[in-house]
Amino acid sequence: MKKTGLGTDAISLTGYVELSSIVNWHINNNRQHVLKRDKPEMMFDVKTRVEFYDIKKYLTKDMDLLDIGCSTGLFGFYLSDYVKNVVGIDYNKENIERAIGFKNSKNKDNCDFYNKSFSEFFASNNKKTFDFVLLLALIDHIKNDSDKNGNSLTREEIIDIILTKINKNGYLLIESAPIRTNFNQLPPIEYEYEWQILYENLKKNKNLQEIYTKSSREKRILHLFKKI
Repeated sequence: MKKTGLGTDAISLTGYVELSSIVNWHINNNRQHVLKRDKPEMMFDVKTRVEFYDIKKYLTKDMDLLDIGCSTGLFGFYLSDYVKNVVGIDYNKENIERAIGFKNSKNKDNCDFYNKSFSEFFASNNKKTFDFVLLLALIDHIKNDSDKNGNSLTREEIIDIILTKINKNGYLLIESAPIRTNFNQLPPIEYEYEWQILYENLKKNKNLQEIYTKSSREKRILHLFKKI
């Protein structure tokens, strides 16, 4: 098992990867802004993030888990040993192809991945429900998704759809994109305010019980809710 330069393990599609490789990828793809945070390993290290989210104690072997915006499936693969099934969706075809390739090479038979948008997936799997849903650093990216009639979905509408797909006593872990520091002003400054409004709406939902709210070292805001 390789160690990263910061002393933590960074899970990748081939097992583990040097953190320097990930840093170089962001530099080469003009995404240097993500490297200006005080603890970049929190972004790259799945194991560390899962421990910080403190969600394994809520997972059981009879659960179906959905990872919305799963990218290359790293969270699903990591959590697949703790649940019955993992479903990951992502609109990026290349990400899903890599996830499926890793699934096949590692015989991860309880993981399935779909190259679909948020609305496409729920339209085609309208009877499927889940016990745990991950919505990690994504809600700002899917806010412009549209329904079957081509109408844009608001964040609130997206959350409402997700809640219909969560079983009773199931969980929703929702995470903001990192709130930028003074070194990086993206996303727009109103993003934090908009996120707070979304959180207040979730908190008022009579079908949800708040388990925790906290902020990571890289300024991600996390909310874990249980459907009651």
